Amino acid sequence: MVAVVPAVPRTARDLRYITTVLALTVYRFAPRGDDLQRRIHDLIVTKAQPVPAGARMLDIGCGSGSLVVKLAKAAPDSFVTGVDSWGRDWEYSQRQCAENARIEGVADRTAFHQQSAAAVDGSFDVVVSCLTFHEVGDLESATGALVAALRVVGPGGRFAFLDLFGDPGHYPSPDGVREAIEGAGGTIEEFGGLADALPLPFPLRHPKVLGHALLVVGSRPRH
Repeated sequence: MVAVVPAVPRTARDLRYITTVLALTVYRFAPRGDDLQRRIHDLIVTKAQPVPAGARMLDIGCGSGSLVVKLAKAAPDSFVTGVDSWGRDWEYSQRQCAENARIEGVADRTAFHQQSAAAVDGSFDVVVSCLTFHEVGDLESATGALVAALRVVGPGGRFAFLDLFGDPGHYPSPDGVREAIEGAGGTIEEFGGLADALPLPFPLRHPKVLGHALLVVGSRPRH
């Protein structure tokens, strides 16, 4: 006689699936897993090249400061600034970023400030951002945050931005993003899916994770 197992309620199955996906996503990003965060940061550092001597660089949405540290190490005579809101929902902080930079030996060439993209002043030779614009809450839209970031790219400067540019919940369309960048004075050199640059294992290709992530690389003309 075969035992009949009661059907699991759909809500319970959904919850179990979501929990599994979240846990696996964290594992994929973590150093003990696929170390995807490091690989994404390495990709952004590579795309930011070439960095001029004595460059001033900016990371918008710097989180723990790990990308700031990588940029500083890749260009030993540069100065890198990281900005973030470090809201209560995040485990990172300005103090933690400064401590991480000290441990990595780049404290004298880095600085961290609690501010938004719209509040940044000055001009930078390189501006980067990793999965941040869609979370900015003090501008009218993620596209507005993108335009604010382009505002501080100096003449001849470079930018490398990774975000959910293909997600219709955050951006009008990839073409709309392209138009916003060009309208802000940027010249696009590369614009493509993160999955085309890095292998993304399950579940990272899912639209709810990084399936909509696009990397845009370019520069601002000198004239």
